[in-house]
Amino acid sequence: MVILVATGTVIPVAQVSDLHLGIQKKGGTLVVTNLDSTDGTLINEKRLRPGAAVSVSPGSRITFGARIFCEQFLPRTKPWLKTYQLKVSSNRVGAQPPSAFTVSKVSAAEFPDLSGQSVSYAVLQFPAGTTNPPHTHPRSAELLLLVDGSLRVGFVDTTNKLFTQTLQAGDMFVFIKGLAHFQYNADAQNQALAISAFGSAGAGTVSLPTTLFTTSIDDNILAKPFKIDVATIQALTAGPAPKP
Repeated sequence: MVILVATGTVIPVAQVSDLHLGIQKKGGTLVVTNLDSTDGTLINEKRLRPGAAVSVSPGSRITFGARIFCEQFLPRTKPWLKTYQLKVSSNRVGAQPPSAFTVSKVSAAEFPDLSGQSVSYAVLQFPAGTTNPPHTHPRSAELLLLVDGSLRVGFVDTTNKLFTQTLQAGDMFVFIKGLAHFQYNADAQNQALAISAFGSAGAGTVSLPTTLFTTSIDDNILAKPFKIDVATIQALTAGPAPKP
């Protein structure tokens, strides 16, 4: 369980310590103190040192164990809301389509009011011939609705079996939480547009190409399971050659 010291509230969470953190309201400020916790406390994904006390701003995410505690004590201001609205407008699907695959997210990272609400969305824009490369979402399944165009989609299950489907506008497809999946616009002439819904305010995205080839994993470690030489791995790590 976790005890919120200022209020005496007890929240049953199996992954946290008996005395985990304290939350106190001092004037117009909320102060969080990391107490005698084993797994620690995170404020907006940043871990607190043992005994550390910090002030949190409106919309901050307080994480302990597997639980996210949404800070609700301080009023959110209109300037913050205006900033978010401008950000959404700048990412709005408009008259000029992107030249590469583009994803516009509305999650807790972009919209703090979603913290703890177990919902988020993403708008996926696929110019002709582009792909959303293999990736996973560690904290949520994905429900994709194809709004325009066509997409070839698929995922690989835990037995390494590939499931694929070609979607047309109006079709929906579910990608299971944690499984590698992809979307590909095979149409060489027309773009595709999809909207994805997630059962988490922070579903997370782990891109397999990025994780494997841009995180300084030793070339020899990658070459052996892929059964290719180190030079090929280095070429993949370097990325595409610049255009002349």
